[in-house]
Amino acid sequence: MKRKFLAAAACVMAVSMMLPTVCFADGTFKVGFDAEFPPYSYMNEDGDYVGFDVDLAKAVAELEGWEFIPAPLVWDSRDDVLASGEIDCIWSAYTINGREDGYAWSVPYMESGTVALVKEDSGIAGLADLEGKVVGVQSASSSLDLISEGGVQADLGAKFSRIWQFANTTNEFMALINNNVDAVIDDLGVAQYYVGTTGGYSILSEHLVDDEQCGIAFALGNEALRDTVNDALAELAANGTVAAIAQKYNIMDLVALENVAPAPTEAAETAEEGTEAPEEGAETSEDAAEAPEEGAETAEDGAETTEETAAE
Repeated sequence: MKRKFLAAAACVMAVSMMLPTVCFADGTFKVGFDAEFPPYSYMNEDGDYVGFDVDLAKAVAELEGWEFIPAPLVWDSRDDVLASGEIDCIWSAYTINGREDGYAWSVPYMESGTVALVKEDSGIAGLADLEGKVVGVQSASSSLDLISEGGVQADLGAKFSRIWQFANTTNEFMALINNNVDAVIDDLGVAQYYVGTTGGYSILSEHLVDDEQCGIAFALGNEALRDTVNDALAELAANGTVAAIAQKYNIMDLVALENVAPAPTEAAETAEEGTEAPEEGAETSEDAAEAPEEGAETAEDGAETTEETAAE
């Protein structure tokens, strides 16, 4: 009740000061995310949105007494949706680096990197071997920014025979399965997820970048909500909730919050049980790989429409 009162008081103050902040008059927390970005945010077999980010956002909402409302995004339009007030934040392993001034950022809650994922029998052993290769990447992503003009790895990107852009990681990975691309470049956690659920793939030991920080992006002017979420994250880290969720999705090594307490014994056991189902997930991925002709055509057609430029 105290938390709800403080949120309401902050809302009244914001209105009186004419600040563009979100008011929780309806008691909701609308979180925008990429719905095809495992293990952070995706739809499970039951049709529910899950993942490290989704589960952590739900925990914040529960702690604050808000109703959690999932809002899957068309990733290219995320800024417009945030600016319109349709969502309260973008929470999807969103890279802070290079976007520092565009949002009211939460504390960095994860540290990740950008890597190349290849088939184990591809003969590609390092980044230099990608010269002359077709490389897949998600459009409007930090991974694309890295290999585009002005990016940290622009020189590497210029050596690819083609940079093939995909709307999401699902299409990107399907293209790799079907040999439409030689490699895909993506977030470390995403690559680890696919390696862990599908056999025959590996992450190149030489990463494109290793020091990326991920945060929750709020609209500028909405620092009050940002601060409330930061406080909630600190509390969830201290009581073991963050560790329990991270263990469930096998990304404990990527958590960057301070003072993260171990998961309570019962929660840890639950998390372990949750990770005992990779076989089923692997079968699902293998089934997807067996559907290739149609999937490949979809990925190929979709990619051709989203491709902006190809490296010469």
